[in-house]
Amino acid sequence: MEIPDLGFRRGAGWISAPERPPRMAPRHRADEPMKHPAKPNDKAKVTAELLQESYRQLAEHLPVITYTVELLPTPHTVYISPQVHSMLGFTQKEWLADPEFWIQQLAPEDRDRILKEVLRHNKTAEPFTLEYRVRTRDGWTLWLHNSATYQTDETGKP
Repeated sequence: MEIPDLGFRRGAGWISAPERPPRMAPRHRADEPMKHPAKPNDKAKVTAELLQESYRQLAEHLPVITYTVELLPTPHTVYISPQVHSMLGFTQKEWLADPEFWIQQLAPEDRDRILKEVLRHNKTAEPFTLEYRVRTRDGWTLWLHNSATYQTDETGKP
């Protein structure tokens, strides 16, 4: 299914499956130092990079799947946390390689409803919360709770 260009730039969200805890493995090795920016004299850049690294580390340790979707020119996932593997059995690389990969994982009974809701929210830029079923790599059907918001630029536009 082709998803039309909707004019918004980016959205982010998280997905949880509370009835089945993820098989969590450590994501940060104690012997790996935190990566620091290359130019320590540029305070704004250093601060931004440290904040981004802190957010990434936080997102990759929560028992949820976090993701970012670029909506232009066509919607596609540009980041998905490693928990997609422990919760659904798919690698980050698999998920990012095909813009319609997530659609293929939707349970057939939920697919039309979810696609209509996502398209509607992409048009309005309203935050959403959806519950639906997906198939995991090992054939299980898993209920997901997906909440997302749309990020805005410095002028407040999505």
